[in-house]
Amino acid sequence: MTQSFQPTWESLSTYTVPEWYQDAKFGIFLHWGPYCVP
Repeated sequence: MTQSFQPTWESLSTYTVPEWYQDAKFGIFLHWGPYCVP
């Protein structure tokens, strides 16, 4: 099953996000400080 998407709001509104993606936990923690400068 393949879906064809067009660059329109209507096409985007028909997309359903997979359940595993909604439940996924992903995060990136970045902290910049003076110690980052070589």
